[in-house]
Amino acid sequence: MPPSPHDPEDAPPGARKTEATMSNVVQFERAPSAALAPLDFTAEQRAMIRDMYAKGASELEFTVMMEIARVRRLNPILKQIYFVSRFDDFANQWV
Repeated sequence: MPPSPHDPEDAPPGARKTEATMSNVVQFERAPSAALAPLDFTAEQRAMIRDMYAKGASELEFTVMMEIARVRRLNPILKQIYFVSRFDDFANQWV
C-alpha cells in the first residue's frame, strides 16, 4: 500500500495526529508554542534594563516600553527596542 500523503513522519514537531471521518483525510494539530508567548523579564532583569538602557525614563514611560517589548517579543538587552527621550519645544519639557 502506498504511503499516505500525511504520514506521521511529515508532521511538524509537537503536532498531534487527528483523523477525520474519512479514512484518507488526516490533519495535524499544532501543540501550543512557547515561542508565541509574551516575552517576560525577571525583576532583576527589569532593573538592569532600566539602569542601562532607559536612564531618564519616568516609571510610566519605562512601564510602557517594557509592555510593548513584552507583547511584541522585543528584547531591550539585544537593542531590539530602546528608550529615546526628546525635548518638546512646544511643551518646553523632555518627553
